[in-house]
Amino acid sequence: MDKLKEKLNLYKDISLQIINLIEKEEYIKISIKLGERQEIINSVSEIDRNDFIQLYNRMELIEIDSRIRDILQGQLLEVKKELHEYKLTKQVNTMYYNLNREKVNIFNKKV
Repeated sequence: MDKLKEKLNLYKDISLQIINLIEKEEYIKISIKLGERQEIINSVSEIDRNDFIQLYNRMELIEIDSRIRDILQGQLLEVKKELHEYKLTKQVNTMYYNLNREKVNIFNKKV
């Protein structure tokens, strides 16, 4: 049981590090830390899995995981918004270019 609690404390520390890395926007390190956290989960045997879940809930680690999820979802929405704005800007620029090109072609037409 102590070994399991030690794993959960390590899980919690890594989760808090992930939150700090998200705030610093160090995405490569986040991926590494998520991998470390997954290794902890995978290292728990089937026998200890129920105890792991009970300790996880008791230590309120779900709140930390929810916070990570919420921050990442917020950033994802922000990136989607930026991509949409970029797409609109690109479309407007293309339309403007085509419109100006047609105006220039008026003078080149033979009468």
